[in-house]
Amino acid sequence: MSTYSNGKGASSAYTDNYNERVQKLFERVGTLQTAVDDQKTSRIKEIENILLELERRLNEIRDNKADKINYFDKMVLTLHPDQANPDSSRGRKRQQTEARERTQL
Repeated sequence: MSTYSNGKGASSAYTDNYNERVQKLFERVGTLQTAVDDQKTSRIKEIENILLELERRLNEIRDNKADKINYFDKMVLTLHPDQANPDSSRGRKRQQTEARERTQL
């Protein structure tokens, strides 16, 4: 006599229970995978925003540096007009220094 009215045996009931548990585990893994993907996407966007802000600030610093150099060049030319003459040794040295500074930017 079987205790199951639907005609299934004990092993069939065990298999159904096992399949249900596996299905629930797959659903949980799927939910976790989605959450991890969402969090990863969010972090990537956050890091991209940080990098954009850093790049903006770096460009601003470079621009300020160039403005300061131009200002000081004008002041030097105002105080020492002979610096503007490229034939003078000071003028050549100044041009060489400026060229090195530009390549470092």
